[in-house]
Amino acid sequence: MQNAGWKTFRQLIDRLVIALLAVGFVAYASTRPTYRLRVDMPSEFLDAPASWPPEKRATEDKVARAYWYCVLTVIQPKYSFGDPLPLNPPAEFKIITPDLAEGATDPDTRLDYWHRLQHIWYLAGTWRKEQRWNFQWLTDPVKSGVRRLHDYVERLVGA
Repeated sequence: MQNAGWKTFRQLIDRLVIALLAVGFVAYASTRPTYRLRVDMPSEFLDAPASWPPEKRATEDKVARAYWYCVLTVIQPKYSFGDPLPLNPPAEFKIITPDLAEGATDPDTRLDYWHRLQHIWYLAGTWRKEQRWNFQWLTDPVKSGVRRLHDYVERLVGA
């Protein structure tokens, strides 16, 4: 009798270990590192020489922060870490803050800030690494299978 109880207990432990391993695998496979731009603007993005008067430096700081906000909200969703940025700024790269200095929205200033962004885009200090849940590994095989089936059917019908 004592042996039967021990066998049942071992089976329970085995099942528990298998369940924990399965949960551990799913958790491991479902977390992916993602890179996000830092919320605080890098100092390299602001190019205001110390020789400038404080008022002009403050204005330039506001302009740089407005463009950085655009980078965080508009550019980052379009281009990921490691993606090359286009040579020319996309149409969405603009600031719409009405209280900035007059030259803040002119094309030369916009292009200047785009070039600054291109310069710092690949710097390690510009990005922070986060672990995020990502269940794409579950759907990728299904999408791939559906795509292959679709291609196969197209070849049959088209032939």
